[in-house]
Amino acid sequence: MEIKKKLLEQIRHCKRKMNLAKCMDCGVCFTAAAGIPGIFCELFALCRPFYYAHQTALVCFLAGTLTGILYGIYKRADMKQAAGRLDSFGLQERMVTAWEQMESETEFAVRLRQDACYRCEQKKEQIKISILPDKKHILAFFLSVLAVLCISFIPSPVRELAKLRHEVQEKAKEEKEELDELMEALEDVDMDSLTEEQKAQVKALSDAMQLSREELSRADSWESLAAAAERLSYKYEQAEQSLSSLADQLSNPEDAGVASAKDLAKAMANQNGQQTAQAGTPSVSAGNGENENGGSEGSTGKESGESESSQGKDGESKEESGTGGGDGTGGESGTGNGSGNGNGNGDGTGDGAGTGNGTGNGRGEGSSNTVHDYVSIPNHVGDDASLTGNKTENQDSDYYRNQNGLAWEGEHVDYDSVIGQYTDNAYEGIAKGRYPSGMEPVIRDYFENLNH
Repeated sequence: MEIKKKLLEQIRHCKRKMNLAKCMDCGVCFTAAAGIPGIFCELFALCRPFYYAHQTALVCFLAGTLTGILYGIYKRADMKQAAGRLDSFGLQERMVTAWEQMESETEFAVRLRQDACYRCEQKKEQIKISILPDKKHILAFFLSVLAVLCISFIPSPVRELAKLRHEVQEKAKEEKEELDELMEALEDVDMDSLTEEQKAQVKALSDAMQLSREELSRADSWESLAAAAERLSYKYEQAEQSLSSLADQLSNPEDAGVASAKDLAKAMANQNGQQTAQAGTPSVSAGNGENENGGSEGSTGKESGESESSQGKDGESKEESGTGGGDGTGGESGTGNGSGNGNGNGDGTGDGAGTGNGTGNGRGEGSSNTVHDYVSIPNHVGDDASLTGNKTENQDSDYYRNQNGLAWEGEHVDYDSVIGQYTDNAYEGIAKGRYPSGMEPVIRDYFENLNH
């Protein structure tokens, strides 16, 4: 029994080493093979934005290692194979034969086990079961890892673009998480307590928020993210106003879930401006332009006409003579004739009377800063006494002549009667993304200045 136990222990020890060596060799071999898709991932990242190229290559290596280990376990050696491995050290199949006769108690089987144990003790110093992987597999593994590392350190603008898009998407993810809170609040509104018109109002808000969520998902630059956040900020404000109006119409807005949705929309509208600033988009603003020569200011618009001229160094002499039509906001027009004498060492000339040199006083009549309080609606025929010519039969042009020059064919209406409608249309366009990216702040500032 002692000999049988000793033989089994030797065979089991050999089996454990063989299985360990098998797993290590297969793991190294499969890891080296997995470096091939890792190399392709890194090469792809040089041509196309792929932020997770390094992580994907690492996953390929780990997957190869795990697959190799599992394959080694699947192909593990049994006791008979381990006995055969011991015989390869010069035991001439004694260990295999002894293993096959291990359960037999005949005299022949006993002698076989005794002989195998004796010869195994003699060869003990020569029996060395290595657990190191094959050298070729080790070399392939190092070459694979080295190739992936070298490619991963190659500088590329595409990698920088991928990094930028990843940062934008992470920021957009935060925006979407907050937006999802409002969408969930809108879904929790008790629709049974609302009228059909109120249901449609809540449904329109949900659809608008879903569109913003999709726009945030498509954002791939700070500019597109800022544009999406700008539109979303406007939608938050509109949602807060709409929900406030809806809450006023309900007798118990808290139970209907409208009050909580309104408070959430208000909080998001207040916070969204700071979040947009953190996105790192340069601000765009529209201001008023100044004309120092004429001393006039205007915002957006077109001006036509002839303006002021002055000559003189220490003194001033001005002549104003101009006609023009303002198209837009802040346009100036006026007619006037002036004459004046300069003060100082200057000569003044003008359309009127008077040239002067030295000191003197002059007076002119007229104005050039006339403010228009009307706009023209194209293709609407109006009854304007200042227009001359045929207003209804001129089919070849949108313009016709009056006594002071060209005029746009249309009806003159009061400015205040249409600016509100134009403002609403502009804000609706911002909310629906009709304008180019980055122009939303310009358009909003423009109409806010008009309404002041």
